[in-house]
Amino acid sequence: DMCEFLEPDAVALASLAADVSRLGVPEGRRAAARALLLDLARHVEAGDADWPTLRGTVNFAMEFPELAKRLMPVLLPWFDRAA
Repeated sequence: DMCEFLEPDAVALASLAADVSRLGVPEGRRAAARALLLDLARHVEAGDADWPTLRGTVNFAMEFPELAKRLMPVLLPWFDRAA
């Protein structure tokens, strides 16, 4: 639920989670995509997104070009913080 987030990047991640079907994630993978994106959103909201969490989400998203294209710009600033 996007309402639980205040940090703009967390809101963006929750929005992507809500849009996974439109972003080319097949039905059988949508629940996993939503869970990963919302988990990352919670970490971003808390300011504790670490490298393994970022890597896992990016690795999953790279299977779906439309999702990856929308996700990467949101995560770029977090790579610096986590590295």
